[in-house]
Amino acid sequence: MPCSVVVRPEARVAVITCTGHTTGAELLDACRVVTDDPAWEGGFAELWDLLGAPEVDVQPDEITALVAQARRLADRLQPCRVAFVTQREPVALLVRLFELFTLDLGRTYRTFLTREDAAAWLSVPLDAIEA
Repeated sequence: MPCSVVVRPEARVAVITCTGHTTGAELLDACRVVTDDPAWEGGFAELWDLLGAPEVDVQPDEITALVAQARRLADRLQPCRVAFVTQREPVALLVRLFELFTLDLGRTYRTFLTREDAAAWLSVPLDAIEA
């Protein structure tokens, strides 16, 4: 799996770092890993770092699956802030589309160019999201 997951309960954040060609199925798997982690609690912030993923390839049926999974896991995810770090506009558009499909779940999504900016928005210490 090109996405590594670290849950840091002391900072109330999960850090998902994706590298290489990343598919929607791999994003689905990473989300499952986050919510299955014993240290995870609903309402934790999430930081998805896609800077090392030169290609994020999410097919229409995978968008549907990601939305369905978010709905199934809504009680485990709970309202929170979710930051995506990317320098690719198509990924930012994909994040916005996902947000529109899940507005009713109370989660706020934003994209950033750097981890530093994402950490500030998440109100998480920078050292909590460092690899």
